[in-house]
Amino acid sequence: MLQSTVTSDACDNAAARRPAVACRSVLMVGTDLDGKGGVRAVVRGYVDGGLFDRYRCVYVTSHRAGGAWVKAVTALGAWLKVAFYLRKLDAPLVHVQTASRASFWRKSVVCLMARWAGRPYLLHVHGGEFMQFYEQESAPLTQRFIRSIFAHAALVIALSDEWRERLQRICPSAPVEVLPNAVALPNTAGLRRLDDREPTLLFLGNLGKGKGTYDLVRAFALVAPLFPRLN
Repeated sequence: MLQSTVTSDACDNAAARRPAVACRSVLMVGTDLDGKGGVRAVVRGYVDGGLFDRYRCVYVTSHRAGGAWVKAVTALGAWLKVAFYLRKLDAPLVHVQTASRASFWRKSVVCLMARWAGRPYLLHVHGGEFMQFYEQESAPLTQRFIRSIFAHAALVIALSDEWRERLQRICPSAPVEVLPNAVALPNTAGLRRLDDREPTLLFLGNLGKGKGTYDLVRAFALVAPLFPRLN
C-alpha cells in the first residue's frame, strides 16, 4: 500500500508540473520504415494517409534489424539527429513510438532529451509484453524510472481500452488516450465470391504464441465439425 501511495503521489506531482506548450511541428521517432513489425505498419499508415504532407513532420529511425553493432550505431545516430532537430524544428512535439525492453530504453533517452529541451513528448506504447517488462522483468528502481517517463509525457497513447487500464496501473495520473491502429480498407465495391463456398478464414501476422497463433489452431479445431467445407 505504501509503495502504491508513493507511486501515485510521484505521478500526481509530475502531472501538476506538466506544462501546456504550443507545438508547430512533429519530430517522430521509431523503427525502420523499410523493416517489419507493427510500429512500422502504423507509421507507414500515417505516411500513406498524408500526415507528413499536411504537417511539418520529420521521422528519425532509431532501430534497424541486424546485429548488435547495427542497432547500436542506428540508436546513436538517432540520438544525434533528435538533438539536432530539437534545435532546428519550429516548436516540435516529439512523438515517440515505443515497445518494451530495448525499444523502451532507446526511446527513454529521446524522452529525456525532449524534457531537457523543454519540448513535450507523446509516448505511443506498442508491444504486447510491456506489462511483463514492467512488472516481472524490471527492478524497483527501474520501475520508478519507467513511471517517471510516463508521468512527464504530455500524452500516452494506448492501443485499446484494455491497454489504457494497464498503462494507468503504472502511473494512474498519466494522461492516457486510446488510439487503435488504423487499417487501410481496399475498395471492395467490385469484389464478389466466385462460388457459394463457405467463408475462407485468413490469418495475417507472425506465427508465434504472442500473436495467438496456437490459440487460433485450437479454436479452429473446436469449430471445424460445424463447418465441414471451411477453407
